[in-house]
Amino acid sequence: MLYILVPVFNRIQSTERFLASLKRQSYKDYKVVIINDGSTDNTELYLNNYYPEVKIVKGNGNLFWGGAINLGLDYIEGLLSEDDILAFANNDIEFEEYTIENILHYYLDNKNAAYHPVTVNKDWICESSGSIVINWIFFISRHPYRNNTYRSIKGSKPESVDFATARFLLFNPEVLKYVNRIDTKNFPHYGGDNDFSISLKKHEILTYVIPSSVCILDTTTTGNNPKVIKNISSFIESLSSIKSTNNLRVRFAIGKKHCPKKYLLFYYISVLLQIVILNIRKK
Repeated sequence: MLYILVPVFNRIQSTERFLASLKRQSYKDYKVVIINDGSTDNTELYLNNYYPEVKIVKGNGNLFWGGAINLGLDYIEGLLSEDDILAFANNDIEFEEYTIENILHYYLDNKNAAYHPVTVNKDWICESSGSIVINWIFFISRHPYRNNTYRSIKGSKPESVDFATARFLLFNPEVLKYVNRIDTKNFPHYGGDNDFSISLKKHEILTYVIPSSVCILDTTTTGNNPKVIKNISSFIESLSSIKSTNNLRVRFAIGKKHCPKKYLLFYYISVLLQIVILNIRKK
C-alpha cells in the first residue's frame, strides 16, 4: 500500500484536480490521507461527498505544511506494515497515467532512496524538481532539467539532488528512522522538504528525480514569491512571511544546519544578495 500524505488549506479546485488525476493512475494500490488544516471552503464536505475513500485528518488551522505533514505521519505511524510505501504530496499538481508506476520501477530496485517525478508546467516546460548544491560559499546550485522541454529530457537518466521538493516525494517509511519528522521549528512551511531530503543524504539516502515520471504543476497557486511581489513594502514583508520563499529566517536556517561552518558567513551574504537581485530582476 502506498500512503499519500497531502496537506490542504482551501484550494478545493486544486484538490479535486489532484484526486481526479490520481484516479486515472495505472497504479491503484494507494490510500490518500488529506490533512485539512482549517479550510474554510467546504473542503471536508466536498471530500465526504465525492471522495469518501479519502481519510481526512483535521488540523487546527496553524500547522502550515510542515506541521500538517507531521500530523499525517502521526496518524499513519501505527498503520504502516513492512511492505508499505509513503509519499508526501502537494495538491497543486496533477499526475500522468504512469507517474507512480514509473517511479516504482526505480523504487523496487533500490528502496534505500527517495524519488520524485520531473515537474512541468502547463506548457510542458520543466520547473524545478530539486537542486544540487555546487558551491556553498556563493550558494550556487543546479536544477536538473529546469527550463527544458519535457520531450527533450524524458529519456534522460535520473539525477540525485540535495534539495528535493515535496510535490510528490516517494520513499520507504524505514527512512523515518533517520529523519522521523519535518523540522517545523526552523521550517514551518517552506524549506521543510529541502531540509528533509538533504538530512536523508547525510545518512546516505539519496533523492532521485525520475525523468520517465512526470507531474504537472499549477504555477498560478504559488505563494508569496518574487513573481507576486509588487513593491518595496511587500518585499520587506516577504523577508519574514511564513508563506514566502524569501523568508530570511528559513533561508539562513538551511545554511546553519547544512552549510560547512567555515563558509557560513559567505552563505548568509550570498543568500541576501540573491534575494535582492532576484526581486529586482522580476520587476
